[in-house]
Formats: sequence, C-alpha cells, structure tokens
Amino acid sequence: ESLKVEIRHLNKKNYLVKPLKLIYSEGFWYLYAQIDGRKYYTSFRVDRITSVERSEKKFVPPKRLEKMLQNNTSIWFGPERNKKALLKISGEVAQYFESASYFPFQKIKRTEKDGSLLLETQVSHFMEVIPVILKWIPYIKVVKPRQLRSEIKDIVSEYVSSF
Repeated sequence: ESLKVEIRHLNKKNYLVKPLKLIYSEGFWYLYAQIDGRKYYTSFRVDRITSVERSEKKFVPPKRLEKMLQNNTSIWFGPERNKKALLKISGEVAQYFESASYFPFQKIKRTEKDGSLLLETQVSHFMEVIPVILKWIPYIKVVKPRQLRSEIKDIVSEYVSSF
C-alpha cells in the first residue's frame, strides 16, 4: 500500500492523487499519477507543482505499472492501448524505422515495392505519436485513423498559416 498526496498546481487547482512514478522525459521531470476518483492516469510536470502534502488515505498501486512504464516512449501513455494508428513510411527513411522503435508496440505490417513501409502502432493517447510524426514530415503519412490524420493536418495548417 502507498499513501495518496495532495498537490497544488500552478493552475491554482488542488488534486488528490495516487503518485505512481517520477519520470524524466524530454528535459523535464514528471509525476505520473492517477487523480483520485478518475479512471485515467496523467502526468504533472514537477516544476509546476507548488506544494505537496501527504494524505493518510491509502491506495494499492496497479500491478501492471512496471510493464506499462517499460512500454512507453513518452509521458503520454496509460494502461489501455486502445487506439491504433497505421502509418506509411517513405522508402527514403524506411531503414530507420526498420532498425529502431519510434512508436510503442511498433509493428511493420508490410514493405511495399517502392521500399515504403506500412507500420502499425497501438497507443493510449495520440500525443504518443504526434511529435514523432511531425519530426519526420514529409517522410511519414497517417493512413488511419482519420482523427489522427485530421489532428496532424490541423497542426501543420496552423503552423503554415502563421507565416
């Protein structure tokens, strides 16, 4: 058993949380936690937490926590990987995706005649894949789902229109 803590965030809100792990990612420390009463997990940047107070309320950490943490590639993950993404990787960069995992549960579905790859991944949150997709534009395209393709299009359109 572990103890819940109450944190105060820079947004002026207090949260009673089940603290699970401190994670260092992309230059920042995060508290990976579950807000009391909610089913999903979240991450709080530690430098945005203004106070922490121990509670006497107890909780049992999830048994799958270590496995969840081992399979993450960013702070955007959770216990259920219920979203699939199908991506087309250009033949010009296919070798990089064949030799390294850029996405959680990355699986090459097939190699096309032109050398491009169809790659599938399973995520908890699209933010697990969006930064990688943006990094590899124009060599990567979202085939499915439409929602992810639309999010990428909106981000790129907003960026281009800012010029």
